[in-house]
Amino acid sequence: MSYLGIISSSSTTSSSDLIMDVDNFTGDSVTLVFSRASNNTSENGTIVFIDGVYQEKSEYSVSGSDIVFSSAPYTGNEIEVLSNRNGAFDVDSFTGNGAVVVFERASSEAVENRTQVYLSGVYQTKAQYTVSGRNVIFSIAPGSGESVEVISY
Repeated sequence: MSYLGIISSSSTTSSSDLIMDVDNFTGDSVTLVFSRASNNTSENGTIVFIDGVYQEKSEYSVSGSDIVFSSAPYTGNEIEVLSNRNGAFDVDSFTGNGAVVVFERASSEAVENRTQVYLSGVYQTKAQYTVSGRNVIFSIAPGSGESVEVISY
C-alpha cells in the first residue's frame, strides 16, 4: 500500500492531518468490484479517477474495502482511488443553472487550498473559483444542468 502524502501545517502529524492511501487498477470491461488496501468504508472518504477524469459519487459505492462501480470501466482504463485514512471529506453537490455563481456549502468553512471543485467531472483550477467562508464563488456560472461537486478537507 502506498500513500500520496500528508497535508499538515506543522512538522509533526496529528489526527487532523490528511493522509491519503492510493490504489491503482486497470479496467477490463467486465470487473465491477476492485479491492483496495485501505479500510476507509465511506464514499465521502474516497476520490476516484478513471483515466484522469473525476468520478462522481453516484458512479460507484464503497463496500468494506471494495470500490463497486455501477458499470465496468473499459479495458485499459486506468483507475486511481484516493482514500482518506482519517475518514470522510466534506462533499457538497449542486446543479448549475447558467446564472448562479455563488454556492453555499452545508459543510463548515473551508480554506481554498484545501478544496477541489469539479464541474461535470472536470477539475477546476483555483483561478476558476474562490472560497469565502462556506461559499464557493465561480468567476463564470456553471452551465444549466451541469453537476458541481465541492470536496474539502
